[in-house]
Amino acid sequence: MLPASQRVAVYKNNSDGKGNSYGTHENYLVDRATPFASIVRDLTPFFVTRQVFTGAGKLGTEASWDEGNRHRYQLSQRADFFRGGVGLETTLKRPIINTRDEPHADPAKYDACT
Repeated sequence: MLPASQRVAVYKNNSDGKGNSYGTHENYLVDRATPFASIVRDLTPFFVTRQVFTGAGKLGTEASWDEGNRHRYQLSQRADFFRGGVGLETTLKRPIINTRDEPHADPAKYDACT
């Protein structure tokens, strides 16, 4: 138990307010028989809209197009950092669906989509 004179501050964030974003990645093990175009078609709307229901937003923006110093609420902390729908890049041009194929199971049977 803390003494009455002390306080604890807890922060949860995915961006630092200085243009940097960080977070976890979700990995999905997919049967190689599944067409990749179907995965993109079906998962992209889910990834984009689930922020409305489960996202933890933030106050402020970090997008290069923002005029700065505006106190706006965003549904997603990381929305300013995504630059494409599908791609391999993970740091500069973050896609919603990363195409890295790195299965941790039988690579002849499974494709790893992140």
